[in-house]
Amino acid sequence: SLQPGIGKVVSSIFSFEGNEFYVVPLPTHLQGLRFGEAQFYFPHSIVAGILKGHKSACTRSFCPPPDTVLEEGDSLVLYALDVTWTSANLEPSDVVHPIGAVLSSGRSTLQLGPPPQAETVILLGWNTQIAGVLLLELEEACLKGSKVLILAPSSVEDRNAYLERMQKRENRKFVNLHFQHVVGRLGSRHVLEELPISVTQATRIFILSDYSERNPSMADASTITNVLLVRDMMQRGKEIKDKHVPIIPEIRNGNTRLLCEEIKVNDLVDASGTPAQILACIAHGPMLAPLISDLISEHGSVRIYLRHLSAYLPATMKPPPAICFLEALHYVTAQGDILLGWSLRVDEDQVVQRAFNERMTTLCLNEHFLEWEMNPKDKMIQRPWKDDLDWIVVIAPHNQRKRGR
Repeated sequence: SLQPGIGKVVSSIFSFEGNEFYVVPLPTHLQGLRFGEAQFYFPHSIVAGILKGHKSACTRSFCPPPDTVLEEGDSLVLYALDVTWTSANLEPSDVVHPIGAVLSSGRSTLQLGPPPQAETVILLGWNTQIAGVLLLELEEACLKGSKVLILAPSSVEDRNAYLERMQKRENRKFVNLHFQHVVGRLGSRHVLEELPISVTQATRIFILSDYSERNPSMADASTITNVLLVRDMMQRGKEIKDKHVPIIPEIRNGNTRLLCEEIKVNDLVDASGTPAQILACIAHGPMLAPLISDLISEHGSVRIYLRHLSAYLPATMKPPPAICFLEALHYVTAQGDILLGWSLRVDEDQVVQRAFNERMTTLCLNEHFLEWEMNPKDKMIQRPWKDDLDWIVVIAPHNQRKRGR
């Protein structure tokens, strides 16, 4: 919810319809190079990680320190469209080295945005499949004094009992979050308008799937109804004019994702599709299992992030008006992170359903509709860049510090 579009990005990364992760032996002519230097010998793929050692003694990691020396017996983890696109050139790409993109021996701290603040989070719906994990993540992400309002038909006693069991099981306590429960029917505008905290005051809104429905399609229909209802209420709220509030629905039917794209839902939690994609990815490449676990686990050392390019530029440098992917790759690699792709802004003039699209645009308030291009085929083409609207997709260490600018 802090990174608009991250759900779509994660689905794209683990989908078999586009780029995939491959493990390939280190080419002989790359032995002795640093990890950050090897990146530019692969014109059609992204060097995302490394496997060092053999069998039980093998260590696997995404985005190792950029000065890690590549040795005989190592393997590289590449992100590529196909295994035939994983070959390395004998010489690195001849793009002009961007100013300030200097490969370092360690990681610089990054300017990743304003400091966190106490939040007001609204949960519409309740289920034990995802609510507990979500609340634990919010406990880590929110400051003390944050409020969570939960509206659902289930009893308050059942919810509190589940939260108590979960805290004992995880050996963790909710310290930052203060819960307020409301019992009520979902999908009712009257119930939403009578909430003790208005939806227009929320900093994030999650709409959880109703597992009591007869099937996932029925549950998703209810979820989408709530998305549109909340959007309409927020659009009519005066205090919401210049405020971006993420609305994150949980869906359970793969076909609902297409509907979400039609109604301009920028982000969502695909409770069935994404886990299936990850399992298929591991089955396809068992050697990747520890790496993927490290990437998606709540205790993992790396995460997928959406960031502005300015986070990787020298402190005194303004974002360029145009840039190619290879130049961006230089800046990100110099900081020790892995650049996988970037956002593409949707040209609304190309949308056929103009009236419908304009209405959805109004209801979505200040959201920008983005598509994502992972591992572009031509990394030398210049494209326009607006740092406040455009994003890059990176794999980076979890809990990086901030760099003053």
